[in-house]
Amino acid sequence: MIKHLTLGGVSALALLAAVPAFAQDSQSTVTQTGSNGVVTVGQTGSNHLSTVTQGGNRNEATVTQSRDSADSTITQDDGDGDNRNTATVTQAGDSTSVVNQTSDRNDATVDQTGAGNNSQLDQGGDGDNVATVTQDGNDNDSVVAQTGSFGTADVMQTGSTNMSQIDQGGGINYAYVEQAESGNTSIVTQDGVLNLASVEQTGRNNQSVVDQGGFFNSTGYSATVRGVIQSGNNNESNIRQRGGFQDALVEQSGNRNFADMDQGGAAGGDHIGTIVQGGNNNAATMLQRGTADIGYVDQSGNSNFAGVDQGAAAGNDHLATVDQSGNRNTALTFQRGDTQDADVIQSGDVNFADVQQRGETQVAFVEQIGNRNTGTVDQGDGMGIDQFASITQGGDRNLSSILQRGDGHDAATIQDGDDNVSTIEQYGADNSASVAQYSSGNFSTVTQDGSNLTASVTQGRP
Repeated sequence: MIKHLTLGGVSALALLAAVPAFAQDSQSTVTQTGSNGVVTVGQTGSNHLSTVTQGGNRNEATVTQSRDSADSTITQDDGDGDNRNTATVTQAGDSTSVVNQTSDRNDATVDQTGAGNNSQLDQGGDGDNVATVTQDGNDNDSVVAQTGSFGTADVMQTGSTNMSQIDQGGGINYAYVEQAESGNTSIVTQDGVLNLASVEQTGRNNQSVVDQGGFFNSTGYSATVRGVIQSGNNNESNIRQRGGFQDALVEQSGNRNFADMDQGGAAGGDHIGTIVQGGNNNAATMLQRGTADIGYVDQSGNSNFAGVDQGAAAGNDHLATVDQSGNRNTALTFQRGDTQDADVIQSGDVNFADVQQRGETQVAFVEQIGNRNTGTVDQGDGMGIDQFASITQGGDRNLSSILQRGDGHDAATIQDGDDNVSTIEQYGADNSASVAQYSSGNFSTVTQDGSNLTASVTQGRP
């Protein structure tokens, strides 16, 4: 049986009653082709438009519109006769809401206050999805598409000209987006199983993209445990996770920062990536492949760049930490193989540190506290194992380079004065070299080719 109601300036409780409302030039259209459907429409103000179309059974739709010129469209029908969907739309002002529920047991809630807000909410797939959209401001846009099952999407926009897009496929995914202030953009795509994403944008003109595939990936856990936090202005964050068991965190409290994180592949898993940018004009990229990688970048200064690239398809157990609290510093870390560790700390200005590690069980540590220092460490090839290198420069304009090939090397350089230069190259096995220069204007070169060699150079006193 088909029920079709077109009412001007009224409130309709479909199946139960049609009660006049105090509205002017408003229109409500209700079409029902199933059974046991319930529609409630309440409109106050003027120039409202409400359209509800129900097929199947036991669907519920509630529309409440106030002020002027609100537009709501709700469609509940999956074509198989068994729906049990629930849609609730509340609008105060000149806003537009579209809700499409084409599967079973979905729950949609849209609450819009202000003018020029738009919400598009589509729930399909296998059903049992839940979506909540809250917009309090002007000219905000929200798009939620749930094509899997047991997905949860929560969008809260309290500023103006914000845009949020959530696309959930697969099953049992969770996405939470909160946008305040103005001009923020958030895009969340989840096409695996048990993926989590939580984005908070409280600054202005920020952009966040989260793309999660595979399973058990996390970019935040809830509305209180975030994965992307942008409290500054004009920041950009891109997170892509493929594989499983990966965690990502990007926090940008400064301005004009850029963060790009790409974790995992077909064989990826157990990666943890963290980028924290508290300064301005910083850029950080992180690419992690293999298994059990951990990458951490903290930039509290200005105009710094950090790049971390860890592991291949067969690589595992990597750890890289880059901490830049000065200005105009650059740190590049590249790791392949197994069980590697690299730490770079630069608290001065205009420093450069480059660590490349290939092979197995390698450790490199570079710390530059002064200004205009340069430190590079290159360890091992495909055959190298068990290397260690440490560069510490506490003065200004120091330069230190360590290159190690083979097995079981150990090299350490400490320069505490100014204008020091130290180069250590070791080829072979079981070598050890240590250089300490505490005064200024020193130069040291150690080259060892063979096995079981030891060299130590000390110049000047602190």
